Amino acid sequence: MVRNQGAGGGLALLVMKLDPFVVADSGSAWDRREEVHMVSAGRLIGCLHHTCVTGRIAGDEFAVLAEGICDLRRATELAEQMLMCVRWPEDRVSASIGIALQGSRRSAEQVMIDADIAMFSARSGGGDRYQVYQEWMRETAVAVPAT
Repeated sequence: MVRNQGAGGGLALLVMKLDPFVVADSGSAWDRREEVHMVSAGRLIGCLHHTCVTGRIAGDEFAVLAEGICDLRRATELAEQMLMCVRWPEDRVSASIGIALQGSRRSAEQVMIDADIAMFSARSGGGDRYQVYQEWMRETAVAVPAT
């Protein structure tokens, strides 16, 4: 992201968090959750183009860095593709995705924060969806205490 800053090459950052899901057997909940996270990571990597850099940030959070994406249409198409590949209808697993584009004057840190804010906006909107970062979200994120 730092390399791309100021180059104007187009870059989208998509931050994804699996939506909360219930594991029926509490005794094996940890193992089952980890299995879902690992399989979801594999599905995500398998469905994305080889030019995307994909990483697991934490247990149920992932980031996808897509170079060459300059417009929202392509970024939202990528988000829709990601949502389809991580859905587990049998286990009711879905995800929330935040999208931020790196403009020519946007720092890597700003883009990461914006994508994270957009992801939490998607999640607070019910999950199983994506949200493109918009400036009003920053004010909402600062005003509402984290739960």
